[in-house]
Amino acid sequence: MILRRIEPYHYESIVNCKKRWLGRTVPEVITTEFRSQTTEQHRQAIQDQRAYLIRNRGTKAGEISIRGEEALNNTRIKQGDILYYRVHWHEPPVIDPKNLEVVDETGDLIAINKPAGIPVHPGGPYRHNCLTELLEKQFGHKVYASHRLDRLTSGLLIVGRNSKAASTFSEQLRDRAVQKEYLAKVLGRFPERTTQCDYPLFDLDSSMHRGDQAFRTAVHNQKHSMTQFRVLHYDYNTNETLVLCVPHTGRMHQIRKHLAMLGHPITNDQLYRRRAFHDLAMEVFQNKLSPRAFELYSTLVSETTAERDSRRLSAPSCNECGSTLYTDPLPEELGLYLHAFKYRALDGSWHFETPYPEWANKS
Repeated sequence: MILRRIEPYHYESIVNCKKRWLGRTVPEVITTEFRSQTTEQHRQAIQDQRAYLIRNRGTKAGEISIRGEEALNNTRIKQGDILYYRVHWHEPPVIDPKNLEVVDETGDLIAINKPAGIPVHPGGPYRHNCLTELLEKQFGHKVYASHRLDRLTSGLLIVGRNSKAASTFSEQLRDRAVQKEYLAKVLGRFPERTTQCDYPLFDLDSSMHRGDQAFRTAVHNQKHSMTQFRVLHYDYNTNETLVLCVPHTGRMHQIRKHLAMLGHPITNDQLYRRRAFHDLAMEVFQNKLSPRAFELYSTLVSETTAERDSRRLSAPSCNECGSTLYTDPLPEELGLYLHAFKYRALDGSWHFETPYPEWANKS
């Protein structure tokens, strides 16, 4: 396995303050948003004025810069504030695909067979180790991703040669004029009949490690979701089932969550195959924000935090900034048995399809 590594570099993060930051202080926000650095390192950045807040930009009141430990500890973030944070940036390594596979091209659209383990867009700790950057290097020009595909998921990604083409395809997805089909390998023997799952889903990913209030908000905002599943093959030797998945809504981690709630999580899903997630999701479905739901949420957060911290304790630190360095990812951290297999227009005008991934051929 060859990894693509990016040398650390200095980067000034300039972020329009997000809704979830409102009412909090800069020290509180950077502690949760920039987790690769310690609390002491954040404090040093504030003292060195590498982290500060801009207020009233573009207003008649006049722009002000809020700097220093005392001022930032006593200032609550407001709508319109801008956070500046200059950091020594470290990106996690990703699988090096060398050349990305082009499945098909039509007009201004290109269908890519995305490898697992690479994010599509810059975000979080990834700025250069992402698919849009790799495609720009490969094609020699900028391309525009028309939809989202999770970092751990492989398969079809449709990009536009220009922003208009990508936007037009995005509209087709929003209008539900496209059927998407995924392959997943799950634990256990999945029911042979076609199964429809319509459990509403809450955004666990955005509430994890952000406290009970974030969890409460996520549950209040849960949304209708629907996925259909059909068995393709059951392997008696491994007790795993290859399943065709057709999502009819587009919620975050929808297929992964629905499979786990049905008792058949994706075999190598490090988050949703946990018993703690299944029990939490079903408790929320049945009883919403019960005391038991908060207990299960706390258990899930504790389990995932302990694993993350154990990896960090074994990792070296950067000689320049003292940040904990990213260790090489384990194989199970580089991908899921979940693959975007086929996209087709409901009017029959086009379709894109990839070959089966290696793990699906073994079934």
